Amino acid sequence: MTNALQSEPNPGTFDADLRLLRVARELAVGIRPLDEILELHEIDPDDWEAFKSTPQFTKLLSEEIAAWESASNTRERVRLKSLAFLEEALPEYFGRAHDRREPLSAKIELLKAIAKIAGIDGGPKDADPGQKFSVVINLGSTGKLTFEERRPAITVEAEEEE
Repeated sequence: MTNALQSEPNPGTFDADLRLLRVARELAVGIRPLDEILELHEIDPDDWEAFKSTPQFTKLLSEEIAAWESASNTRERVRLKSLAFLEEALPEYFGRAHDRREPLSAKIELLKAIAKIAGIDGGPKDADPGQKFSVVINLGSTGKLTFEERRPAITVEAEEEE
């Protein structure tokens, strides 16, 4: 097994922090036994002994246990597992979005999906059926004033002429 973590992992490096987070999350969820988790993340037993008691790791483990135990129903646990999966996949997505060999269309779709998940896709934030009222006043080349207000929808029935 490779020496994936030094006897004192270098906190603050993205890979080390991510590896510690993944191990803490796996332990909190309790799906795999410890030896399998260590093998999966290429951590030898000596490294495990060295970092399992560090303040950084114990804090991560406590946070992951609290998050997992607060998920009292199946839907919430599935949501948390999905978010954990997404968080772990983000470094790969980041790399692929910046890879010149990836097709532009794939990058655009990836960025749209990430923006939607992050809530910054420009879509409506509330499912308000109301209408938006906007006033824009151009002040020449110096700028413009904009006033916006959301109003409830008004339905006007047309009367039939006889």
